[in-house]
Amino acid sequence: MTEPLLQRHADIRWRPTGEAGIDWAFLRRNDRKGGTTLLRLAAGATFPEHVHPAGEEVFVIHGRIRVGEHLLEAGDYLFTPPGIAQHGQAVDDTIVLMTTALPIEPAPRPRVPGP
Repeated sequence: MTEPLLQRHADIRWRPTGEAGIDWAFLRRNDRKGGTTLLRLAAGATFPEHVHPAGEEVFVIHGRIRVGEHLLEAGDYLFTPPGIAQHGQAVDDTIVLMTTALPIEPAPRPRVPGP
């Protein structure tokens, strides 16, 4: 990217994530399918366990959300290092700004010992 990118509030387009009560709006995408995204979660909505292979930055704009063991409120920031599995659940109607270098991946499932 060689030019500034401006996203006006009026131009934000919310799209469903496929998870009940959670929408997202892409603000900026990078060439590795990561970028900066707004997430809008209804109270009680849960984002399933997942991994950010290059880490994740979250800033809470509005509401409260539990990310793993952390309860975040408006104005809170959380950096999660690469490779850590986590899930999230909105306590209230919540909007967060999320930045990742790479897209999320499903959390690895524990291996069940074979016979």
